[in-house]
Order: sequence, then C-alpha cells, then structure tokens
Amino acid sequence: MSSSRAESQEEIIDIPKICLIGCPGNVRRKLKDKGFQVTEGTLGIPVSVPNRKKRDGRPCLVNYIFPPNLHEHHIAIIDLKGDQKPVPYKPEDHSRVASIDSKQTFLLVQYPATLFDPQPLSASILEKNLKPITDKGVVIVFAAAFKRVEYTFCELKVDGFHIGKSQTLHNYSFTKGPLKNNFTFSCLRHSLH
Repeated sequence: MSSSRAESQEEIIDIPKICLIGCPGNVRRKLKDKGFQVTEGTLGIPVSVPNRKKRDGRPCLVNYIFPPNLHEHHIAIIDLKGDQKPVPYKPEDHSRVASIDSKQTFLLVQYPATLFDPQPLSASILEKNLKPITDKGVVIVFAAAFKRVEYTFCELKVDGFHIGKSQTLHNYSFTKGPLKNNFTFSCLRHSLH
C-alpha cells in the first residue's frame, strides 16, 4: 500500500457530518473508510409478541436509537426498507428500570396482534429531531411501502394498568408537521425486460 493512500484513509472529513438511520452496517463502514464522520441510529426493531389467546396483551416500549447530537448533522440518510427480523418479546426490555413519576406510559399490544412495530411511532418522534437538518442540510430517504400502525397507549399506576387513547401513525410520520413542506417525493418506475 502506498503511503499517500494510507494518509488519505486517515484523513477525517469534518463536514458534512452524516447520520445513518436504519442503514446496513456496510454503508457506515464504506463512508468511514472514505473519512466521513458518521453516526448511526435506528427507528427500532420489530418485536414478536406472544399473544396467543383473547385477553392476552403485553406492554411494549419503543426501541429506537437516535444520536443525541442529531441536530449537528448535515446529512441524514433514512432507510425505511430495512429487512429487520423481529426479536422475541422479553418483559425486561419493556419495563422501566427507574421512575420518579407516579405513572408510567407504555404501548399495549393486544391479541390478535403478535407483532409490535415501533417504526411509525419512532418516525413521528424523529420528525422533531430532523428539523435542524432540513433547515441547513439534506435528508435522503430510501423509501418502502407505506404502512400504518395503530398504537394503544396505556398507563401503569398504583392501582394497575389503564388503557388510554389510540393513535394511528405511518412510517413516513417524520414528513408531517413543520417538515412537510421540506420534503419532495418522486417515484421512479423501472421496467424489467
């Protein structure tokens, strides 16, 4: 390997800072190898919920990860097509370790549902974090089929669970609100011959 090539691999590019959300690991490696500052996040991983009969229901928590300094990035790349395999439901992953409040809010997944998909709710949360990037940078989205999920919120209080309101969100929820005018979607049709 020549010394000029070794030097170029060690050079770090300060701008743009790139955040990958839901992108495969090889994308991060390739960008880092080129010297870019890259952080990663996820809209969450689906969870297989063992609801097998009527009256079965499980509390769930969203499992997204967004970098705390997302607002400092210049480019966000969001991959909605990720083929993530659901992970098995573990009660310890869906309970809060510590709380200073007299109530805790969860999402309730009830029979006949057997899959908890956190991504539409996480996309809604992501919307608030993307505003600084759309104001000064670029958001690239690898699109996927439109999907809606209805979430039922519940609270755990001293006297037990209380089922609250439901809200339907979709995997493009990050494009609503103040950001909706900053997104332009185009569809490319490819024919296979």
